[in-house]
Amino acid sequence: MTRYRDIRESFDKIVETSLKDWEGKGTEEFGKDAQKMKTNIACIEETLRYLCSAICDCQAIIEEVDRKNKENNMNPLAS
Repeated sequence: MTRYRDIRESFDKIVETSLKDWEGKGTEEFGKDAQKMKTNIACIEETLRYLCSAICDCQAIIEEVDRKNKENNMNPLAS
């Protein structure tokens, strides 16, 4: 996620510099397109955070199942 945030921040700086230094036609359209891309990037980041959280939850469940299986395998009559 850190790398993704770095890319997003780099994108923001590039857009800011481009808009500041832009001379001529297309500035407004470029700004609108950049804003749309920024919104899409934010949505992707939110999705990545959700996926990371879900993967961590799955890992915790797998570790718990593994621990229980180990306990049952070591003492099968206790269950």
